[in-house]
Amino acid sequence: MFYPEKMSKVTIAAPKAHMRQVIDVLYSLNALHIQDYREREFSIGSPLADAEKVSEMLLDINAVKSIAGITGSSKKAKMSLSQAAHAVKELREKASSLYDERKTLQESDTEKKEKYLLFLRDAGIRNFSSLSGYKSLAMVTGYIKKPLKAEGIILFSRNEAKAPAVAFFRKGEAKALSEIRSCIAEEPVPVDGRGSIDAAIEAIKSRKAETAARLAEINRAIAGLGKERDKILSIEAMLLEAIEKDEAPLRFAVSRNAFVIQGWVPAKNVAKLEEKIRAITDEAFMKAAETEDAPTKLDNPRVAKPFEFFLNLYSLPRHDELDPTWLILLSFPVFYGFMIGDIGYGAVIFALAALLRNKMRNIRALIDISILSAFSTIFFGFIFGEFFGTEEIFGYHLTPFVHRIEDVNGMIVASAMLGLLHLNAGFILGFINEKHHHGIVKAVMTKLSWMTLEASGIVLFLNALGYLEIIPAIPAIFGVIAIGMIAKSEGIGGIFELPSLIANVLSYSRLAAIGLASASLALVVNRLAEPLFAMGVVGAVFGVMILIIGHSINIAMGIMDAFLQSMRLHYVELFGKFYKGAGKPYKPFGQKKSEVE
Repeated sequence: MFYPEKMSKVTIAAPKAHMRQVIDVLYSLNALHIQDYREREFSIGSPLADAEKVSEMLLDINAVKSIAGITGSSKKAKMSLSQAAHAVKELREKASSLYDERKTLQESDTEKKEKYLLFLRDAGIRNFSSLSGYKSLAMVTGYIKKPLKAEGIILFSRNEAKAPAVAFFRKGEAKALSEIRSCIAEEPVPVDGRGSIDAAIEAIKSRKAETAARLAEINRAIAGLGKERDKILSIEAMLLEAIEKDEAPLRFAVSRNAFVIQGWVPAKNVAKLEEKIRAITDEAFMKAAETEDAPTKLDNPRVAKPFEFFLNLYSLPRHDELDPTWLILLSFPVFYGFMIGDIGYGAVIFALAALLRNKMRNIRALIDISILSAFSTIFFGFIFGEFFGTEEIFGYHLTPFVHRIEDVNGMIVASAMLGLLHLNAGFILGFINEKHHHGIVKAVMTKLSWMTLEASGIVLFLNALGYLEIIPAIPAIFGVIAIGMIAKSEGIGGIFELPSLIANVLSYSRLAAIGLASASLALVVNRLAEPLFAMGVVGAVFGVMILIIGHSINIAMGIMDAFLQSMRLHYVELFGKFYKGAGKPYKPFGQKKSEVE
């Protein structure tokens, strides 16, 4: 819980004849984080024999998924590779046939042909024969811009603005052509065909109906592929496992007769791994040792797991560094609730999070964090005596322990106290880290010195205000000693950092500021709506709308501010006191995509 899980680096060597068996065992154990082989003493392995075939099948199954609009994941299918190949071939052929036919039908030019035929009919053309066979005449088609009056022009049209028009003129008559172009916006229209225009229109409409009916059949057939979703996804899961196994040798060192795998495994799994490997062949070799460059596998209880999100977003701790997840669990909801601090708002946040929890699994960690933070918001709502900005809940009058709007100074002091607790928690963790890595002297010089300086400053401040009666020289001496320790351990940079301690504490005043802004906005919304309820039904409707819109905006802004500012206080203020991070994530061979997420 307090440190990432302890890891051991293992080296496995075995004859090449047993490579597939070893790969299967490693995959089933889902424990070994493989280190890619990058040296030059040996060659890198080649993919297993089925890799190319499996890759092609994956491409085919992805094409089927794309055509059918299938998403998601499933457990792997229990079938042989040859059975999977047969099933994938059938699915791909069926899906491709439907897709190609649909594409052909959709790209059909029946719509354009119908448009041209309707153009000719509207222009007054009744038969295709009217449009051809003229050796001395030229034709222009388009839409009337202004009525055409010139002589020597044969016009098929209603001769009014925007009406379709077909105009014939004697070839070489430049004046007639100029008049036509000034009155007609040209649009080329194909005039190939035989017989009646009306008959051609009926024929094209019949083709359109047949095409639409066939497209409907194809779409139903493609939708029918969706009914095989579980089968398709289970085959995909099987192929993804197969390709991961087949390509695993690309990460091994391989000689003519043997192969070597290196990686990390949780220390608790070493004995089981060795037992499984040696069960394959007596010629296998394995050794385990602790190293400094192990990956990080966080080891937190279920309630703290969602808060690993913040470390995944920022940087994981090194394998031998304190894991701050549990500290974030304790402090993040407190900051969140302190800033929003309203019973009604907390209830809304909880209801939204509970509603979305099973529908948005990809952000479940954030939703679980929101649920815990909603409880904190409700708790602080009772402290501040607020329910949607009022001091009353269903007729029961709330008695605030702290009135945020009236006691601004108290809120700022409370924020500073939370900041001091938070920062000192960081110094304590930093002390533990330094002691663990560099010994007690280094820990005292680099971390306890800051806590001593902080304590000296607080005592001097309280003494100046008259809350304490102590000789000022005593805390001053401790402060000077602390500054000397900081200068010795951190150099001139540490001296320049001294003012940042006060800035860090003052940074927590944002908790009070955001809380005050939220409470004030809630009060404004209520005061805007209140007079409307005395104006009858219409006024009451507008009043309800103002309450819903106003409080919704305030809740949305509160959620965003509470998340961002709480994250900032952890990343900038807290982590700077002890956290180095830069750990590499633990990714065991055989880990499923859902587990990674």
